[in-house]
Amino acid sequence: MALHRCSFTSVKYLRTSVEDLRRIFERCITVRDIAEPFASFDAHRPCAEVRQFMDAKGYDVIGVRSEGLVESFALRVELSAGQLGDHARPIPSEILLSDSNALLSAFEILRTRPWVLVSILGGVWGFISLADLQKAPVRMWLFGLISLAEMHTLQLVRDFFRRKNGSQRICFRLRVWRMPEGFLKSAAGRAMKRT
Repeated sequence: MALHRCSFTSVKYLRTSVEDLRRIFERCITVRDIAEPFASFDAHRPCAEVRQFMDAKGYDVIGVRSEGLVESFALRVELSAGQLGDHARPIPSEILLSDSNALLSAFEILRTRPWVLVSILGGVWGFISLADLQKAPVRMWLFGLISLAEMHTLQLVRDFFRRKNGSQRICFRLRVWRMPEGFLKSAAGRAMKRT
């Protein structure tokens, strides 16, 4: 890529501002977009039955219901004998996010924990693990991050050259290599001789 000065005076500016993209980026892709439903059982269920279910599904954590609502959780490795409620742990507020939280808040928790719980309408509804970071909304979020960085860099370059060179503009041009006449024909002929 070569850097050239352009003589034209009109430069097309992006209509979407960095602030507009940041707002979309922070508010439109939320925790709810990547959360999976959080399986749960009543506290009086036998641990052996719950553990068998968890082993079959590959779950490491399960919700524990009390009076119809998920109020605690249990880890598969701790389920041995007795009832599920005997192994229940309260849900700390640090691992519980609202479904409307920005995706970045889930990333911050997933840096130190293997999963996050998601609440909707005040109840625990969903679950996010590291495996959920492979989903399309996360890829869209990352593309948005790249777009923000690109837009910010473009603005910095424009500001720098506007201060440095007044009204002169810069543009980038790719130098394209042209194949010589008959290049493909001679390359195909050489390849045929080798076989």
